[in-house]
Amino acid sequence: KSVSVERGRDPADFAMMAFGGAGPIHGAGVARTLGIRKVLIPPAPGVFSAPGLLTAEIEHHAARTVLMGTGGYADLAPIASALDEMRNDLRNRVREEGFDPALAEFDQFADVRYRGQSSELTVPMPEQRLTEAALRAVEERFEQEFERTYGHRGDTKSFELVTVRLVMRVPRKVEHGTDWAPEVAAPETTRSVYFGPAVGAIETAVISRQALKRVPRTGPLLIQEYDTTIVVPPRCDASL
Repeated sequence: KSVSVERGRDPADFAMMAFGGAGPIHGAGVARTLGIRKVLIPPAPGVFSAPGLLTAEIEHHAARTVLMGTGGYADLAPIASALDEMRNDLRNRVREEGFDPALAEFDQFADVRYRGQSSELTVPMPEQRLTEAALRAVEERFEQEFERTYGHRGDTKSFELVTVRLVMRVPRKVEHGTDWAPEVAAPETTRSVYFGPAVGAIETAVISRQALKRVPRTGPLLIQEYDTTIVVPPRCDASL
């Protein structure tokens, strides 16, 4: 929570994604502590990362330090040179991995700070070759992000560009989705489940994910899958 708040984000404004073998067991409890009202649990949550790795696009990151002020007529040549070098390096890397570098897409970013600060914020950079006008746009994006994160803008209009970053993506051209067969819906049962000292043990329905419908079902519930168990505490609802 402190990490989120320090970045200017209230966890209560978000939904929580719970995955892994244990995530769906603890998701609702953690969400309740943070004031989050919705928990999303994907299909096959216990192996969620594995299909992601198999279907995700290829992505490589690169960064170069180019510590320099942005005011006046800044020398843009070091920035352009660093971006060109990174772009060539990343194309060579993806070619060595057996993918077509002609399909690569690039996003540029800059780490910027007010002069005299010791920490930076990362903001997007224009994708075309940098100009003085583009540098002014980077400064404005930094100030917008600074204000969103810390609630105010700095007193100075003197900035430093510390690092330039490049993200390259290459599509894998794979079908997203799952090939595994759905589990057979198990018959519903009940058992006593302990939900902590404030609630105690409650006779709780144990169902399969296939038994869930779009109409919400009120907890407490245990939703059992091959790779995890989803705990739906009292005063929570679950639905597809």
